Amino acid sequence: MLNHNLGHTRLIRETCEAHGLTIPQTAYVLATAHWETSYADESCYVSGGNQRSQF
Repeated sequence: MLNHNLGHTRLIRETCEAHGLTIPQTAYVLATAHWETSYADESCYVSGGNQRSQF
């Protein structure tokens, strides 16, 4: 079960709502974020070019 207080979940939900996404669309966004971060409980790092960004 997805923890709705983990990481940026609340921010993602609020952003989806602000953009008018439906509940199924929001669920898809959350599931994708969960999958793409490999269920991480800590900050994710993305490397690109000469930069490294923390999310």
